[in-house]
Amino acid sequence: MFNEYLTTGISEIDEKLNLTLITAIPLGNRYILEPNQYGIDGIGTREILAVAKPFINNGIALYHEICHAAIDEERRQTLDGSSALLGAIINTLEYKNEKGEKALDIYLKEKADKYKVPEDAKVEWKKTWRIHYALRLLQKKKWPEEDRQLSEKIKKQRNISEWIETELVESKRSYVLDEAHIHERFGLFIEVFFELEEKLHIDVTVRKQRKRLLNVCYEIVKAKATAWDIAQEAMKFLQDDMGFDYESLKWGKKSKLMTIIYGIGRASEGTFDYWKGFLERIQNRFGIKSYKGIENIERQKIATAAWYISRGRKAKEDRFDKAIDIIKRTFGISESEIKRDESEGGLGLHEKTRFITAAYAVTLAKDGINEFEQIIIEIGDIVGMSPEDLRKKEAEGGLALSDKIKLISAAYHVAQSVGGLSGFKKSIGKIGKIFGITSAEMKKKEEEGGLTFADKVSLLMSGYRIAMHKNGLSVFTKAADEISNIFGITPDEMSKKKEDGGLALSDKIRLIIAASNVVRGKDGIKTFKATIAKISDIFGITPGEMERKEEEGGLALYDKLRLITAAYQVAVKDSLSIFEQAIYRIGGIFGITPEEMRKKEDEGGLALPDKVSIITAAYAVSQPEDGVELF
Repeated sequence: MFNEYLTTGISEIDEKLNLTLITAIPLGNRYILEPNQYGIDGIGTREILAVAKPFINNGIALYHEICHAAIDEERRQTLDGSSALLGAIINTLEYKNEKGEKALDIYLKEKADKYKVPEDAKVEWKKTWRIHYALRLLQKKKWPEEDRQLSEKIKKQRNISEWIETELVESKRSYVLDEAHIHERFGLFIEVFFELEEKLHIDVTVRKQRKRLLNVCYEIVKAKATAWDIAQEAMKFLQDDMGFDYESLKWGKKSKLMTIIYGIGRASEGTFDYWKGFLERIQNRFGIKSYKGIENIERQKIATAAWYISRGRKAKEDRFDKAIDIIKRTFGISESEIKRDESEGGLGLHEKTRFITAAYAVTLAKDGINEFEQIIIEIGDIVGMSPEDLRKKEAEGGLALSDKIKLISAAYHVAQSVGGLSGFKKSIGKIGKIFGITSAEMKKKEEEGGLTFADKVSLLMSGYRIAMHKNGLSVFTKAADEISNIFGITPDEMSKKKEDGGLALSDKIRLIIAASNVVRGKDGIKTFKATIAKISDIFGITPGEMERKEEEGGLALYDKLRLITAAYQVAVKDSLSIFEQAIYRIGGIFGITPEEMRKKEDEGGLALPDKVSIITAAYAVSQPEDGVELF
């Protein structure tokens, strides 16, 4: 077995010899075998060892090709086409309890049938492939596990070729497979694919992951010659210096890191070093002791923010610093508070990340710097807080640092939304109209009969969720109508005050959150309704029971709100099938049969509140990526 790279590379090859090579293998991966190299007699410089780059350090692949070369040379020397070495290999074979030539003939026939070799080509085919399959049988016998792994890798390379043909758009496909550049482009594509798949632990059996990987490989192959080397350095830095464990990372975060990896590879010279330096400056300014000590989601957001700002180098970093200064000035947050730990009166890691993310979003927004300050003032006004109130310290009657960060987060989301500030204000107006919450009530403090600060933040979040969607206002209105129709909560009840027969403010907020979250889903209203229908089917809760009041034999308002919450959470994630799995998994674990779930209480089934509790548990379990399995 040969575990070392072949060091004798090609510099000049006779044109005639080139014609005999496997054309799919790039010239840089072909190696001349010197006389007696590795102690094999009779191998001369006319023999070429061709190994594709992903297999260049594979012992069996090298063994196979060296034996091929030795046998071919020996056959030429004997003139009659016989080969003592081939004979020796054949005599070591064991296949289907038979030996030697007969075993090889059986194997060849199977392969010929599998690959549908034409009858008129079989004689020539057997001459060429006899050596190959004799060696394959020997490899299987001597190194079964290693040979299996090599076979899987070869099969995967064939799959990659097929995926390029079927899953890359035509322009990208034609670039990679362009005949004039097939050697270097396709060879590099295969190398990048294998490396990223292995190092990032990408599951190529999942189409979404496979397609993403194919496109990332294309971006690297299309870029400058050094792109792949730099991308590998970035991948290593994210793992070694920032502490990302690719194997345990969820796909969404992993995909975002892939953007950084190929982006840095493609970027102009020096961007990688600038990005690393900028990450260090962020770390120092915000008092982050080590990136390895924070959650993956926080770490990924910071890495992404640093990458996008680094693309614009100092000009973008200056804008980033300016955004931080605006936030500090507007909210009365000092530099030392940014740097200190939460235990020292500063920001927690989560708040620091939101602060950084806000500044980065403002930096990249078209009119972010100019508009952001005005957005903060408008948001403050909506919830009854003057610029002076926003600046006050908690000890002076102002907001806690964590609450200030929530308003900062709302402001940067508004800055990113489709309609900007005007779209956000329209959304807040629509919410107020449907749910009968006046601007005065939004402004009032809790002790004056207004909303709690938490409810005000929920209201703001709902407003920017609607504003961020192209058709947010119409989808929100439809979602509110659907909730009204399905659960028998009339428009009057939604808009009236509690003392006039309407809903309590806290219940209105829950409905607002639900309707605004439906806006976020890909097919929000459709999935929301489908989830309600699925709940009805599994638990035998009729549309009438959902619609009727509690005193009429229907669900209590509290339980209706829990159902609505479950349905909108599923709609946001578009995870109806996972939600259904979670229900049955919970039933199986606790011995609750589908029949018991479906039956009424007086028929031996579960009480309505208990059914709602299972539904609530199921949506909670279905939200994390691996929630059902973990549960």
